[in-house]
Amino acid sequence: MTQWAIIPGLALAIVLAVLALITPVTAWFGVLMPDGRSAPDWFMRSGAVTAVFAFAAQEQAASAIERLSPRGLGSKEISSLRLVFMRPLNWIKRFIFWLAIAGSLIWAYGDIAMLLVRPGL
Repeated sequence: MTQWAIIPGLALAIVLAVLALITPVTAWFGVLMPDGRSAPDWFMRSGAVTAVFAFAAQEQAASAIERLSPRGLGSKEISSLRLVFMRPLNWIKRFIFWLAIAGSLIWAYGDIAMLLVRPGL
């Protein structure tokens, strides 16, 4: 196994995590909001998208970690790859965990939060 077996999963996890992060930020400012929607409603809906991207990113990170932790015997090659990739993969998993929680909270209470921060919408 080479680093090219791990890098695509890690890269996709990062891209999905970034999408999960920017989705509610852009929705807060009404980016791509269709006519007839209110800003609080649009922000609240972004929480669902954030959660989906976060769960997809989590799956990619978990898949990459699983490749670095094969069942059975290990090898020097896998051990060296673990030294390089386990720290970033564990960091991204923790970050994604909090993104999923944030997305769920925005999905449930985003409209209320927006109305508290920006009254009069």
